[in-house]
Amino acid sequence: MRRFDLATCAILLCFGVLGPGSAGGQSPLSLQKPAACAQFQINDKASKALPPGAPAKSGCNTRQVANGHPLPDTRCTPGAINPTLTAKVLQDPAFSTKCVRNDPTSEEEKHSTYRAYGIPEPANNDGQNQTCELDHLVPLELGGPDTLDNIWPQCGPRAWS
Repeated sequence: MRRFDLATCAILLCFGVLGPGSAGGQSPLSLQKPAACAQFQINDKASKALPPGAPAKSGCNTRQVANGHPLPDTRCTPGAINPTLTAKVLQDPAFSTKCVRNDPTSEEEKHSTYRAYGIPEPANNDGQNQTCELDHLVPLELGGPDTLDNIWPQCGPRAWS
């Protein structure tokens, strides 16, 4: 599997090369694990932070890159990989990110990242009104876990106006 450093991954996310990672707006039924998930023997709670360490729970700040898109605070969102998501698993057509989504971290815990970053959680944050997304620094599709060390509130310019 190709190794992405934080800068490469963040740039890919900012330029939209990697698709959105949010489960927002999906019904609980659509988040059920497909039967095929059992064959992969994935530990959906496995997370290895990059670099190792526990994420901070407050005092987080986004930083700006040249094109004005925010990047997460590496003290708070170091990014992580799920070591059980091997290249073989990720390339299997039967694999779905639903196999690793929403088990290790509850929606309430994910929303705590807004508080950690000092960002007010936007009201009516969906569809054309969406200004922020709880995003995965290392996308689930590339072996990132659905854990707090890999989730941050990615907000666009409308969130700050």
